[in-house]
Amino acid sequence: MVAQAIAVPLAGAFIAVACVWIAVQQTRMAKRRLAQELFDRRFRVFATARSLIEEVVAFRSATQEMLRQYFLGIADAPFLFDRDLVAYLDRLGDDASLVSVLGGSGEDAYRQVSDAIDRVAAAREDLLARFEPFLRLR
Repeated sequence: MVAQAIAVPLAGAFIAVACVWIAVQQTRMAKRRLAQELFDRRFRVFATARSLIEEVVAFRSATQEMLRQYFLGIADAPFLFDRDLVAYLDRLGDDASLVSVLGGSGEDAYRQVSDAIDRVAAAREDLLARFEPFLRLR
């Protein structure tokens, strides 16, 4: 009788502890999944910027399709990054657009395109440093 009276509350306590443990594990898994999803979205923006830089530097030009893919690829950036990085991405897109629009007609245009390509090439140097704080899994 006494054992039965003790066993029922102990079983209830064990079940309660097990439920709390399961809830904690589910919360941890959900946090990890959200962190991974955020990382994936941020990495896609990084890869888009890297791709634009590599294309502009390699071909010294930017196609309309390349620019379209870039601007679509960074559309979520304001929701994923701070204002400084968003402004950096906008400047990168502006420089690539300038390369595309001016394309080299006339000496002044050639100089502007050359300067824009130089800025895009310089962006390659600090791209990883700018993205690194946002590309850490926590």
